Amino acid sequence: MFIFFFFFFFFFHILFFELVFNCTSTVIGIDRLSQSLLPAIVELAEDKQWRVRLAIIEYIPLLAKQLGVDFFDEKLGNLCMSWLGDCVYSIREAATLNLKKLAEVFGTQWAQQTILPKVISMCTHPNYLYRMTTLFAIGVYKLFSYCLFFFLDNFLFLVFS
Repeated sequence: MFIFFFFFFFFFHILFFELVFNCTSTVIGIDRLSQSLLPAIVELAEDKQWRVRLAIIEYIPLLAKQLGVDFFDEKLGNLCMSWLGDCVYSIREAATLNLKKLAEVFGTQWAQQTILPKVISMCTHPNYLYRMTTLFAIGVYKLFSYCLFFFLDNFLFLVFS
């Protein structure tokens, strides 16, 4: 019974968030809305329950589209990249798919300048989960051919040296 209540409550809040954000962003203004939503989003994004984090990840592209590139880069970019190092596989997987959706929203130029360097830098991380996530992200993005060559040169050098 508790699980049913939890999912119903959580689903209702997500539905409410989408409805309120889409309807009020033009009335209240993006600045004021982002000031009220950002603390809640950050708190939920770091929640102990991985399903809560997963739900937030899934709504980040919608939020990013409404708030714009500059706001996203300043306030939410590092948060999205931090999910790539989460201890739960489903979160890491959703984070890579999330970055792909963000690249579709903001364009390939933004992805090349913002996402790509951060993902590539993870290939040298001492923790193997980060390196595996980097490989998964490359597979999901089917990024860019030059990225793959750059990545393979650096990654294979590290693995075999």
